[in-house]
Amino acid sequence: MTDDNKTSPQTMRVACVQLNSSSDVRRNLALVDRQLELAHSANVDVVLLPENFAQMPVSSDERHSELWLPSHPETEAPVQRFLSDAAARHKLTIIAGSVPIKLRPEQSKPFARCIVINADGMIAARYDKLHLFDVSTGHLTYRESDDFQIGSLEQMVSTPAQNVVNVQTADVSCLFGLTICYDLRFPEMYRQLLSEGVRVFIVPAAFTYETGRQHWQVLLQARAIENQCYVIAAGQCGEHGSKNSQRPRRTWGHSMVIDPNGEIIASLKHGEDLLIADIDLTKQEITRQIFPVIDHRRL
Repeated sequence: MTDDNKTSPQTMRVACVQLNSSSDVRRNLALVDRQLELAHSANVDVVLLPENFAQMPVSSDERHSELWLPSHPETEAPVQRFLSDAAARHKLTIIAGSVPIKLRPEQSKPFARCIVINADGMIAARYDKLHLFDVSTGHLTYRESDDFQIGSLEQMVSTPAQNVVNVQTADVSCLFGLTICYDLRFPEMYRQLLSEGVRVFIVPAAFTYETGRQHWQVLLQARAIENQCYVIAAGQCGEHGSKNSQRPRRTWGHSMVIDPNGEIIASLKHGEDLLIADIDLTKQEITRQIFPVIDHRRL
């Protein structure tokens, strides 16, 4: 590329909050707020929180306490109020990994909802998890459908798609696509987001230690490479308590940001931390021009 064709980089600073959330909602939100303060100090534009950031309960009798008020679940519930206040106070776009949401009091189970709060403290987008983790890993059996209601396909095929959000900073505007954890194993979902013009995939997660060790990184890199998109993935980490002599739940951590070539540009390991990276949308365009695999699709 000649100097005449070069353009100024279009960059956005993003961050992942990696947490070891417990069943204590207030404790978890206090940890999140400290990381949001650090992100603000580092001039971050967008912060991704992991799945179940507000609560990782030990048992079903603790699950979802304090997380919603069904009469006005998106504005009056404690977690949503916290997110709105924090986004406005820190001047950040917050992508809140997942929050259990009941839209009506009579609804038997909540959705696992990812909520995007803009820097004005307003809800900009929402997505209800499509793929629920009903899996036995050999050591533990997970039945996410016992506790959550599956999201509707309509949110992806509506115009515009509900799980696509335009994230804007002072200098850059970019479409982000929302997914949650187990969605990562379904590449057709990411191809659909690509068709909507998405350039950055969001993956908040609570990947189990066993499946994370085997598949987390390679799946994230595959979604980046095959779609030539950035991937921002924030995970839960560590042990999340035990009850009645059951083995504690362990999550993999390893939050990371991956570029459209599949290169890991920033990553964490197992502990709680804040991961910060700059994504360059101009570099992404150049990658797609040099290797126009997206244009070569026939199906």
